[in-house]
This record gives sequence, structure tokens and C-alpha cells, in this order.
Amino acid sequence: MDAMTNPELRIDLRQLVFAIAHAIDLVGVDDFFHGRRVGMMAAELGKLLGFDSEVCGTIYEAGLLHDCGVSSTRVHRRLVEELEWEGQQAHCDRGYALLLSYPPLAHLAEFVLHHHRRWSALQDDGIDPQVALISNLIHLADRVDVLAAPHYADRTLLSQVAQIRDRIAACSGMLFAPRLVELFLVATGNEAFWLRLSPDSVRQYQDDVAHQARPTVLSWVDFKGCADLFARIIDAKSSFTVEHSFGVARLARFLAECVGLPGVRCEMVEVAGLLHDIGKLQIPDEILESPKALSQEEFASRRASSRSPTYSKRWRRTGRIAARSTPRRSCAISSSASRPGSSMPRSSSWLGCTSKPA
Repeated sequence: MDAMTNPELRIDLRQLVFAIAHAIDLVGVDDFFHGRRVGMMAAELGKLLGFDSEVCGTIYEAGLLHDCGVSSTRVHRRLVEELEWEGQQAHCDRGYALLLSYPPLAHLAEFVLHHHRRWSALQDDGIDPQVALISNLIHLADRVDVLAAPHYADRTLLSQVAQIRDRIAACSGMLFAPRLVELFLVATGNEAFWLRLSPDSVRQYQDDVAHQARPTVLSWVDFKGCADLFARIIDAKSSFTVEHSFGVARLARFLAECVGLPGVRCEMVEVAGLLHDIGKLQIPDEILESPKALSQEEFASRRASSRSPTYSKRWRRTGRIAARSTPRRSCAISSSASRPGSSMPRSSSWLGCTSKPA
């Protein structure tokens, strides 16, 4: 079965990257745009560095996926609250391994591996100069967003710009390449840089990138490999759910074969099994792994969150491929942990320096 000969299974690689990015940003619980803001800032600064459109597209994708090694809300909170912290390299190593294992995205792996390393360390280790520069560019954009994030909701960001610029400037030569810091200070002197970090602008930027990109159609084998990648991200959410999605996928396929579904449908059922728990990424670790019964308040909170307009829209975007692949005849496996009272762990120019956005 090949996507090139079956229109129902034509999958655009760039759209698949967006879907992975949406899933990763679910871990933010209340902030769904971190990866997209990082990718946007890094790509636009890359243009000012003189990189061509192809390289800037790669930078954008690396920025979108830079936190693909993060499934835990506890880890995510550390990453978005502190400039540096002990243990931060672990999620870079995991993200590197995930991307390296998936050939269509393996070219992004090194950028993810090095995106939290200090500029001084990158220089000492003799890493390829362009890899080092792009990795550090993503690091800078990532830390800028961390400093700005507390001020998005209450719309006080513009009043904090001077402090953010001073913090980044103080890290020149240590955390960040002096060349990148200088460029950042020039770009952020224009108020437009900060205004374009709004959710509407971030969405529009992604849409513009999608329309300008050259489609890369994947085979079914590559798409299924991406579903495996999704499943590893999902199952890393909790030690209680290691290999859970793969087990569900195998059992679902077995049952599909038992009821006589065609081979193509059995493949689709298996992929749906791999992706069935994607919404779990948004559930805080404290609720998912609590040994206590799920209270009525926690249960109501989770139901309200999963049905909010923002969550529903994100679920439709992230799960669109899975939804298309799910046959009408399917088997549902539910856990008592999803109900109140269960004591089981819950598993279930944009810069103002250039022209129009690209």
C-alpha cells in the first residue's frame, strides 16, 4: 500500500510536522504556542543572518519540534520557568533519538540535540559551525519565549521588553553567540517583533509557511513510522503507560483481523491505536499519576479542558490524520481510571526589519 497510489493516504510531510508540533505543545497545558513562537522567531532571525528560504524552513521546523523529547508537564514547567537547570539535556537527548529514528525528520535531530547547550560549549566541542549556530539560534529564541511567556496572558509584554533584552544581552558569549545577540537586539528594537507573538499572528505565520512550502508526500510506511514516533511521545508521559499505545495498536489490529476487515483497514486501525491517547499529553502529571481517587473537581476540570474551544480545535488539527484513518467499525478499550473514584493511575517582515512574513 503506497500513498502515491492511494489518494486517501496522501500525507504532506510539512503538515505532519505541524501535527507533531501541536501534540508537543499540548504538554504546555495552558500555553499552546511555545514551539510555534520559537520556530517563528528563530526562522525570522535566520533570514536576517542571510540564510536562504530552504534553511529558514529547516530552522522553523527544528524550532517547532525542539521540545519533542518532553512529554511530562513537570519537565515542561522547568523548561519554561528557568533559563538553565540541571537535567535539561535529558529531553534534548531523547528528542534527538526520536527524530534520528525517523528518516524523514532525521535532518533535524542534531539541532534538537544541541539546543540547550551553551555557546561556549558548542565552540569547544568542534561541532559543525552551521549546526552550532542554528542550534544556538533555537536556544536563544526558546529562552526569549521563556522570559516573555509570563506576560502574554495579561498583555504586559511590551512593558517588559527592556528587561528581556537586558537578560539576553547579559548572556552574550556564554549562553548565546555574540553575533546572534547583536542581531536579536537590533530586531527587537522594533515593537512589531513583540506584537507578532500573539496567537493570531503565530497561526497566520504557520499558515503562510504551509502555503509557500513545496509539498513532500510520504508513503504509508513513512506515515506509519511517524505514528510510532507519536506513540513514543505519548507513552513517555508516564512510567505507568510505557508501551501502552503499542499494546493497544497490536490488540486493535488483531481484533480487526478477527472480524474480517480488509488489510488496508487493519493497517488504519493499528495507526488509530497508536494515536488514540494523544489528548493525554495535556493532562497534568499530578492528576495522571496520582495514587488517589480522581475527585469530582479533577474529573470535571479534565472534562471541561478537553471540551474547551481551544482544546477541541487543537484536537481536530492534531488528530485529523487519525480520525481519517479510523474505520467506522472499531473497538474501544476504556479504563476505569477515567471515571471519578478510581484509584488507578490515569492513563488515558515580521521583525520590522524585513518585508512581509514568509
